[in-house]
This record gives sequence, structure tokens and C-alpha cells, in this order.
Amino acid sequence: MVVSEVPVDSLIIRDGRVVGIRAGNDEVYGDVTIIAEGINRLVLERSGLVPKLSPDLVALGVKEVIKLSREEINERFNLDEDEALLGNRWLPNALPTWWCLYLHE
Repeated sequence: MVVSEVPVDSLIIRDGRVVGIRAGNDEVYGDVTIIAEGINRLVLERSGLVPKLSPDLVALGVKEVIKLSREEINERFNLDEDEALLGNRWLPNALPTWWCLYLHE
């Protein structure tokens, strides 16, 4: 059985092993429990399975999508019709930043 998109309140742990989850008044048990919290690992932290993240271990990424025509992109970046643009750069005290222009018709 696969149960998805259910807010989990806590894990059911017995003998050091996760055997299920609690969601509201419901309990679901299984041989395997897949935790897919991502970086917001609140259930794992509350269960004591991982330490609370410290601010120096967390980064914030921001993405902005701007729609430009092929002509506007070529003009702004001085490109010929058959060229594309791909690059990266390092920001001071930060992770590398990758960017790419995708040309959609």
C-alpha cells in the first residue's frame, strides 16, 4: 500500500525501528516507511532521528523566470540566431550559481 499526500504528525518507533506513522487519529503500519520531507524535516527532528538544522547548514535558493522572445534574448546577449548561452559563476561566500537560457518557440 502506498499512502501519499498525508500530513504525518509523528513516527511510530518500536525497538529503534520505524514501524509506521500517525496522521491525526489514524495509525498506519508497514514493513517500510519512506520519509520524503525534504529539507523541512520536522517529523524526523521531532522523532529524534536527525538533529535540528543549524543556520550555517541551510541555504536559500531563489529562482526567477522571465519570458523573453528569441529576438530579445539575442539582442541582450549579442547572440546570432544559431547560438545559445550557458554559464556559471561563483558568488562570494556562496554556492556556485548555474544559469541557462532556454529558447522556446
